Amino acid sequence: MLAYIDQVDDRSFPGVATKITAQINAFKKKGIECERINLPYKRDLFIQLLRRMPFMPDWYGWNSIDISKWDAFYIRKPYFFSPSFISFLRRIKTENHDAKVLLELPTYPYDDEMKGFFSILLLMRDRVYRKMLHKYIDRIVSFSAPDCIFDIPTISIFNGIDVSKVEMREPSYDEKAIRLLCLATFAKWHGADRLIEGIAEYYRGCGPKDITLYLIGDGPEIPRLSQLVRDREIENHVVFLGAMTEAQYKPFFDKCSAAVASLGLHRIGISYASTLKTREYLARGIPFIFSGKIDVFEKAPVDFCLQIPADDSPVDINNVLLFLDGLSCQQSSKSLAARIRGYAIQHVDMESVFDPVVSYVKGTAGL
Repeated sequence: MLAYIDQVDDRSFPGVATKITAQINAFKKKGIECERINLPYKRDLFIQLLRRMPFMPDWYGWNSIDISKWDAFYIRKPYFFSPSFISFLRRIKTENHDAKVLLELPTYPYDDEMKGFFSILLLMRDRVYRKMLHKYIDRIVSFSAPDCIFDIPTISIFNGIDVSKVEMREPSYDEKAIRLLCLATFAKWHGADRLIEGIAEYYRGCGPKDITLYLIGDGPEIPRLSQLVRDREIENHVVFLGAMTEAQYKPFFDKCSAAVASLGLHRIGISYASTLKTREYLARGIPFIFSGKIDVFEKAPVDFCLQIPADDSPVDINNVLLFLDGLSCQQSSKSLAARIRGYAIQHVDMESVFDPVVSYVKGTAGL
């Protein structure tokens, strides 16, 4: 049996929870009995402050886990490494030394994501305790990672999703008007400001096309983006829709020409994207714009996504329009959607991308 351990609050992070379910299902489909152990993050302000202090425990319940009943442990990176977590790992190797332990790092490197005074305190703790991980962790699972992280061998995989759980779009839009969507919990690394600036420049140059950008989701960047739209006087072209359920935002995939992935990952030191959002876009069958590099595209290039520079320059809207015109000349929107969906099934479905992890667990833990 394999224990899948995480600290994700499913209600706050439904996308991550969906990924976890897909990973567990991938284990089960390959004959590995798997059970999730969820240790959700507690948001009590006093406890959060104590957690940031040196040598304090983190109150996540690591000691409550029965070590003896498991043949292997798959642990999604905790919010930070701590004495309690190290003690838990040490207990595995002491009480159940044949069990294999895998640690997933959803992003790497991740230090630049931790900003602000209290986050810096967590990062300092993290840097101390991650130096001990190599004593207890057998493999790190990461996306387009180096061969070794924290002196631990890696299993490098693509970020995957359960494509069957994502409904393909049914395109129905006026090709004379350009409708773009960006679905996110907006932070600086999504780079939506680059697109807003690009739309503003397009209309300053008397661009003739009717362009609308739909921003779906909330997040800390929304106030700044709202002010930017007002400052650039393009309120008629950028619509803030706020947080929406899947049922609410699905129609926007049908009526939009393209989607927008992260345009600012370079701001937090990430050059290769492996985000779940790009996988959802592929599964829904919608072309999209991105910056930098996307891991799966490096091995299986595509013509239905537009790569722009990984810098802070405004998005060149004329280039976007040329890209979309080229796609519409090649095939109908419905056949394009089916082709993108087929790519997703072949390259980013969880059952296929998770094979190296499953093989390691089955081959070394005797499952």
